[in-house]
Amino acid sequence: MYGAIFVGLFAALFGGTPSQVSGPTGPMTVVMAGIFTHFVALDPVSGPAMAFTVVMLGGAFQILFSVFRLGQFITLMPFPVISGCMTQQAGFYCLS
Repeated sequence: MYGAIFVGLFAALFGGTPSQVSGPTGPMTVVMAGIFTHFVALDPVSGPAMAFTVVMLGGAFQILFSVFRLGQFITLMPFPVISGCMTQQAGFYCLS
């Protein structure tokens, strides 16, 4: 919940982009719920901390990808693949 609030706040402060970076929150909610339930099922005591670490590492990778300007290579990926990953129904299939 807090993540969606902060993403909306940052998108409002820094402006939108043509690719709508703050748009795919629906699929990310499903992915984060899967990560959380997986790690809590493995270890109920430290599972939430491990899930938090995984989510933060994902954010760190996104920042590193932007620092190294790896987003320019997204033009090499077909549009139907990108569109499918951004829809909530195909969010699971992009991870497998």
